[in-house]
Amino acid sequence: MSSQAANVGVVHLRWATEGISVCLENTHPFVRDGVAFIHNGSVPDKAPLESLIDPDLRSTMEGENDSERYFLAVLSAYRRLGSVPAAFAEVLLALADEAYPSLNAMWAEADRLVVVSAYQNEFKGEEFPADYYPISYGSYGTATMAWSTGVFSGRGLELANFSALVVDAATGVTTTQPLR
Repeated sequence: MSSQAANVGVVHLRWATEGISVCLENTHPFVRDGVAFIHNGSVPDKAPLESLIDPDLRSTMEGENDSERYFLAVLSAYRRLGSVPAAFAEVLLALADEAYPSLNAMWAEADRLVVVSAYQNEFKGEEFPADYYPISYGSYGTATMAWSTGVFSGRGLELANFSALVVDAATGVTTTQPLR
């Protein structure tokens, strides 16, 4: 057995989006270009997302879900802008008129974690608790963690809605910034 150390990791446990097949192609994290991406939420109309994806990335889509499309839209913007928070901000702006419950996401690279809080509770299903989409975060020893519903309830700081938490894995420095 071999082992490999990592500076950044993500765990994504959530309910599957109704109507989307549970299969490997639709499973998070989605990985491209050294980035792992997870999304907690749904975007009912995938067409606006697809219009934001670079053609070469569009041809690599494997699944039928909105999350992979969201990732590829952000990755497309990142290629142009060179900033992960700016890429998320651009995609969120492009989707400002869409009715989606959540675009919460995590973008993980070898040396950086970006956690995005972006949700619209007015479109959250009634089956979900009121605190389903808010994200909390905190540092524990040398680790910085972020989580949503039911994990470490009552602990940590709440990440403001429509903002990003950026964690530099080498230094442990965290910053937050608005996305709109």
